[in-house]
Order: sequence, then structure tokens, then C-alpha cells
Amino acid sequence: MTKSVIAGLPAQLDNSKLRALIDCAKTLTAEQLLWSSGYLAGMASGSAGAPTGSSAGQVVILYASQTGNGVGVSKKLQQALAQAGIGAEVFNALDYRKAQLKKAAAVLIVASTHGEGDVPDTAQEFAEFLNSNKAKVLKSLQYSVLALGDSSYSHYCQVGRDFDARLAELGAQEIVPRQECDVDYAADAATWIEQVTNALQQTLETTSSAPVVVSLAGGNDYSRGQPWQAEVLVNQVITGRGSSKQTRHLELSLEESGMEFLPGDSIGVLTPNPVELVDEILATLKLDPQAQVPGASGESVTVRDALIKDYEIVPIARPVIQNYVAIQPNDQLIELLEDDHKQELTDWLYSRDLLDLLVEQPLAGLTAEQLVGLLRPIQPRLYSIASSQLANSDEVHLTVATVEYEARGRQRSGVATGWIANHVVEGETLGIYRHENPLFRLPEDSQQPVIMIGPGTGVAPFRAFLEEREAQGAEGRNWLFFGDRNFTTDFLYQREWQAHLASDLLTRIDLAFSRDQAERIYVQQRMLEQSHEFYRWLEEGACVYVCGDATRMASDVHAALLEIIQKEGGLSAESAADYVSLMQRERRYQRDVY
Repeated sequence: MTKSVIAGLPAQLDNSKLRALIDCAKTLTAEQLLWSSGYLAGMASGSAGAPTGSSAGQVVILYASQTGNGVGVSKKLQQALAQAGIGAEVFNALDYRKAQLKKAAAVLIVASTHGEGDVPDTAQEFAEFLNSNKAKVLKSLQYSVLALGDSSYSHYCQVGRDFDARLAELGAQEIVPRQECDVDYAADAATWIEQVTNALQQTLETTSSAPVVVSLAGGNDYSRGQPWQAEVLVNQVITGRGSSKQTRHLELSLEESGMEFLPGDSIGVLTPNPVELVDEILATLKLDPQAQVPGASGESVTVRDALIKDYEIVPIARPVIQNYVAIQPNDQLIELLEDDHKQELTDWLYSRDLLDLLVEQPLAGLTAEQLVGLLRPIQPRLYSIASSQLANSDEVHLTVATVEYEARGRQRSGVATGWIANHVVEGETLGIYRHENPLFRLPEDSQQPVIMIGPGTGVAPFRAFLEEREAQGAEGRNWLFFGDRNFTTDFLYQREWQAHLASDLLTRIDLAFSRDQAERIYVQQRMLEQSHEFYRWLEEGACVYVCGDATRMASDVHAALLEIIQKEGGLSAESAADYVSLMQRERRYQRDVY
């Protein structure tokens, strides 16, 4: 007779199941155990066998995310709730059964705003539902919203604000006021998670009443605060002589870092501000470079070091202007800050840096401490990973376009791209960390066809996709749309694509070089030229991926996709839009646009 491992087991949990559970738990980290406990608690608090997307009577965490930040925050929230004895389920807003909203005990929304007030792709249906007549009165629902945004945009945190306002309009009860987070969101998000968790402990039956303390720091993982110093193995210009722009290929060593990534993820790169610009700022203000000020982490540093390493001086954002006029009122700037002048402010801020502000709108007697008090912490720059770890186990590759321009009589460059182009040499190091993006992933089915649309440096993740599929021995067909300015100078990774065509890894490639003829030609036009074949691939289950510029390219490609479906499928505009929505729900239409 077999002895029980633990006495008093539920009838459904026999010894073999318990041993399997224990063996699995032994392989998990503390963080993974916390996540698992929350997941299991969420399952236990629901009805047995509840379908995916059902959450009656439970705490629901919904994320509306474009680049993955909201996903990470949502998982941290679930872990905090699990610590407090509260089971919660995490849903992508795309997957949530909206009719279940009125049955949930509480809904906690982590909402990112994409670009100028845009709803993330995965949350568009949820937003439409919430603002429609189908959304019912929600007087018994508790809720709170964490709004993620970037204050350099006019419509800062707009999606979170809109969700909050609409839920309140429907009668839902706010348990914690909306928390708005700028790009450096970790501290504010952690505070909100603590407040929400502690509030729910008071309103729901829980197994713990102890206050929960949350940190969004990376732990043993690398982060913007704890980057890996990666040796630069290759820093090579890959555009040809005579090109109107410069694009570089970087290969960085991950040896001994333990860093793991998947195609679709990005790398955060941390670089200092231009020293020459910092010195000009200090000279303009007649400040002592050795004056002591608080650094980004609160420690005392010289103002020169703080401006080089800790604070953002390119570009400047709305909060900087708000802080500026708080010290000394300025009629022009105050007018630009008014709500009905948002576009004028955006236009005025474009291509201006801190030195421009100080020269054009002088502020008499500004101290070193007041100066750094104006500014946001310096931000990493994210670059799509251009390699597969299966193909290059100890390396990560990036494709970086150098930003260079002249404005108001000064030659300027991008903070990170200028540093990489002018200061980073092979053998030196670059501070990096992985930025996970689970919303931009290859299909699990290796036989599924893939269509990739990536002009310019937007092709980077598709280099990684193809390396990954080759290493996996994936049998699915692959179709690439690539475009740039000129064929002879800007055909990035040309030899690799040709080799992939020769080996049949790449089924076909369609090219659009916009400046090789009088009429500009772009990738969306190549899509329309191949509309019949494109639609045939869609009908055979192809996944469509888009990477690159969000301002024009992504919207033009989206319009072309709708036109192809409408034309080749014989559908109405509304039915074509439904077709694309279904593709999104099936993870067959994913975008990484910026």
C-alpha cells in the first residue's frame, strides 16, 4: 500500500499528482512560484472548467499594451495580489469576453497610450465595446486604472483617462484613483499596485491582511537601472557609399550574462548625453560644473555628471515646460501649455533641446539644483533585436539608423545613435537590457506561413525571425516586403536575403526603393500589386507582421491590408475590418511600430 506524501489530501489530488506538483515547483524561481500561486488561486476561485476569457466573480487584470510594458506590470500586480491571498486572472484586452465585465468582482486595467492618444492594437475592440450602447451599467464593479504614457506626446495617458472616465460613467466604483505614469514608470506603478492590493484586502475576503510592498526592479534580471555591460563585437556601417543616411549593424556579446531573449523582443540601450551640449548648457547659465546636485538615484553628484548621465536634455517634453514656467512665468510658454494649443506645443518642442529652451526663453538666476529639477530621468532607447539566440547563442544583433540633422544653426544627432556612431568602438562596452515584447511573436505552428513587412530598420526583427525559423527547421513559407530609399546604397542585409532565397528559407521578397524613380514607391504599393497572392496566403492561415514607423507607414500598410481583403474577398468595408479583427484575435496580425 502506497503511503500518502501528505495526509488529508483532497480526493482529486492523489499521490502521483502531488509528486508531479512538487517536482514542478522545485524547478521554479521565487518569482515564478509567486506568479503560479496567483494563477492557481485565480483558477480555484472560478468555476471548474471555465472557458478562457470568463471571469465571473473574480478579480480581473486587463492589459492594453503595444510594446509589452503593460504585460510586465500586470504580472507584477497578479503576484502582489497572490501574496495578499487574492486570486486574479490576467487577460490581454483582446482575449477578454467583454460580456463578463459586469460579473467580475473587480477589474484592474493597465492601459498604455500609443503615440498621439492611440489605443493599442490589442485593445481597440475593448475600447469600442466600452464606449458603445452594449456596455451595461456596472454599479457593482470595483475598478482602478493604471495609465502608462509618455509626456512628450500631447495626449499623455489618454487611453487610461478615457477608460477611467467611461467606467465611472457606467457607475463602476473606483477603489484607487487613476495613476498616471510617464516613461520612467516603475516607482509610480509599484505604488499603485500596493494601493490597489491593500484596498482589495479591505473589500474582499482574503487569507492575508498584511500590507504588500512591491518593487518593479528587475531583481536578478538586467534593467535600465542595472544594465549588462556588453562588449561591442561589431559596429559596422551597412549602407553603401553615397547613401543619404547611415545605418549600422551592431553585434554585442552576451557571454556570461545569462540574458535570454526571443525574436520580437527589443534591447534597451543606455548612452550618455553629448558632452559638448552639456558644457554649452552650463556655460550659457554660467554654472559651476562641479556644483553638487541630486542625481537620478538621489545621491549627490556634480551637475555636469548629472546632465551627462542622469537627466534627459534631448528632447524636452511638456513637463519640462511646466516646471520652467513654475519658476518664472512666461506668457508664450504658458499659452503653449493650454489644452487648445497641444499641437502648437508639439510643433514647438520638435527638434528643440534644453539649450534651445534656455537660449530662446532665458531664465535669470537658475541654480544648478533648479536646473536638474526641471528634467526627467534620461531614457534608454529601444531597438528591435535582429538575431536569433538559437543561431547566435552568446550574441545579440541590432540594426541602428544614425539620426543626424541641422536645426536653428546647430548640427545635431540622436542621443543614442550619435553616441554609437561617433564614440562606440569594437572592444568597448555598451549598457543594455532586454525589453520583452510577448505581443510580437512567431506562430507556435512552425508550418504556418509568415508575411513580414519591414521597411528600413523595421526589417531588423524579421532577420531574427528567419534565423529562428531556420534554426528550428520550420517548414512554413516566408514572404518579406522590404523598402528603403535606394537599391544600390540602402538594401540592408541584401546578401543574407539572397542566400535565404537560394536555400528556399525565404519564399519570396518584394522590394520598394522609393527614390530610384520619379514616382515614390513604398511597401504598401507592392502589397497591392500582389493582392491576389497576398490574399491567398491569408486564406491559407498566414500571419502578418509589421515593424517600423507608426506615423505613416503602419497606417498605410493597414489601409492596404483592408483594401486587399475587401477586393480579393469580395467583402464590404465592415466585413474586411471584421476579418482583420479576427486575425488579431488569432495572433495572425501583429505590429511593432514606433
